Amino acid sequence: LGRRLSIINTYRRFEQPVGTPSDMEFLAGGATLMISWATGDNRSILDGDYDDLIRKQAVAIRKLHRPVLLRMRWEMDRPNLRATMWSAADYIAAWKYVRAIFTQEHADNASWVWCPTAEGFIRGDAQGFYPGDSQVDWTCVDVYAGETFQPIGQLMGPFLQFAAQHPKPIIIGEFGVAKAWGSQRRAAWLK
Repeated sequence: LGRRLSIINTYRRFEQPVGTPSDMEFLAGGATLMISWATGDNRSILDGDYDDLIRKQAVAIRKLHRPVLLRMRWEMDRPNLRATMWSAADYIAAWKYVRAIFTQEHADNASWVWCPTAEGFIRGDAQGFYPGDSQVDWTCVDVYAGETFQPIGQLMGPFLQFAAQHPKPIIIGEFGVAKAWGSQRRAAWLK
């Protein structure tokens, strides 16, 4: 790119803390961290099973004293996550529950990034997971060429139509194209 990355996306399991040596190195270099946080079972969150863990993460993020983009359970609309998401209503309730704990812990430096898949918007089910404009700071999408090898703009169309109706900044969390399409077609898609 000829420049340093402005935003660095890092992935964390539910129990993995923020504030690692690599996090601190990225922050020292002037980057903004985007934490993709794979939270657990939504109904267990709502039952309070993870309150201590959530509080610990909120405090760790607050102690960074820098803005952080928090992608809480990104791609929540994927069919393979239904066993832990339960439903869109459960996801929204868990989102609000976790965000309330962050508010209690004064982790005001966290910006909440809601990030389903482009495929979910195409199917028409991603929209149902939206926690609401008062709960979301950034709208986001993960977009991959997939099996049909459509252009990224076409794949993102339904997301962009949704995002245009919500007054939030937009970010693409992940994008890519599979090796199966070959180097030339992959390069063309990315270009």
